[in-house]
Amino acid sequence: MYHPYVSVDIETTGLNPHRCQVIEFGAVYENWLAPVENLPAFHCYVIHSEYRGDPFALAMNHEILRRIANKDKHPEFKFYRPLELAMEFEKWLVEHKIDPERVPVAGKNFAGFDAQFLKELMDYDGPRFGDIIKFAHRVIDPGSLYFDPRIDKEPPSTKTCMERAGIAGEVAHTAVEDAVAVIKMIRHYYAVKYSRERPRQPELLEFGGQSRP
Repeated sequence: MYHPYVSVDIETTGLNPHRCQVIEFGAVYENWLAPVENLPAFHCYVIHSEYRGDPFALAMNHEILRRIANKDKHPEFKFYRPLELAMEFEKWLVEHKIDPERVPVAGKNFAGFDAQFLKELMDYDGPRFGDIIKFAHRVIDPGSLYFDPRIDKEPPSTKTCMERAGIAGEVAHTAVEDAVAVIKMIRHYYAVKYSRERPRQPELLEFGGQSRP
């Protein structure tokens, strides 16, 4: 039995959680059983009355902002205000038997970045996101899993973690895709770990129907 967790990623208008805003939210439920592409996912864009941020982040996320600006033309996406996001995500967690009061979470630099933004996320009135959704304090971070003290002065970047896990491609900078990448990195790490520690138990390499090296 493998305990499930939720991989969470956000896109923002900058790096300062007190001044910048969450504009995209993605979460993927990892049950260790289904192929990664079939795992349940939660995704939405976040509506604010006005948007502010850093030029670099605004330029990088221009497609997200374009979709938000033309949300009436995109029925295929969900657009929530901050409080609505918290309430809908709470329903999704309960549906997958995850306690919204203590969500087991994974994410690249989640504790230092994503959690700080989500704690501040709120409408002008009403509760904050963090009043409704509470993440476990201990976070699964691939930066720690792929840290190599022989060559790294600090935890490696997402791109470096992907390379060390043998995951092709670039960092997507879209919430669900980056949340999926974190799951791939974690699956790879433990597949390798278990293959070294328990070579006579090949079933431990089976994640989502695929054997990992």
